Amino acid sequence: MIMDKKKHLLITGKIGSGKSTLISKILLLQNEPVYGFFTKKEKPDSFGNSYVYIHAPNQPRKYTKENCVGICTIGGSVGFSNIFDQHAYLLNNIPEGSLVVMDELGTMESEAFQFCQAVFSVLDGNFHVIASLKMKDTPFLNAIRNHPNVKLYSIDTENRDCLYEAILMDQEFHNLPEQMDTSSH
Repeated sequence: MIMDKKKHLLITGKIGSGKSTLISKILLLQNEPVYGFFTKKEKPDSFGNSYVYIHAPNQPRKYTKENCVGICTIGGSVGFSNIFDQHAYLLNNIPEGSLVVMDELGTMESEAFQFCQAVFSVLDGNFHVIASLKMKDTPFLNAIRNHPNVKLYSIDTENRDCLYEAILMDQEFHNLPEQMDTSSH
């Protein structure tokens, strides 16, 4: 298990700073099932629109209307609250003590009541959470940042290589696999 206490690891940083890469690197150390979700923003189409999809960890990724949670355009982004709410199940009925990934928590889901409620249920629950958090100032994201069970790390292009080591050495997350030799990474 990745954490010994009820502190959840949240990583924030600008787009392209390495949040998802760092999460994936940490998840490679795990030998247990991973619950939660990943989001994936596709490359822009010929009109400049990038669609965002939600996926369960350890399952084949699909790109359909049923899991398209938003769209990014030149003018901004729009989340599809109803699709987010339909995927709140990804954060429900998770066995206590499990590892839950939420990559990425952002602005698109802030109007999806059921999904947001599921996020806070996970943060309040007895789970081990690794999540990435968009660097925006919204009530939803600020509530996550200020959650008492959260420890927030900021990542950027300057610290992204050493942040992995810092997280592995952090005493609040010291329960990483014993066989791990952090000096070789």
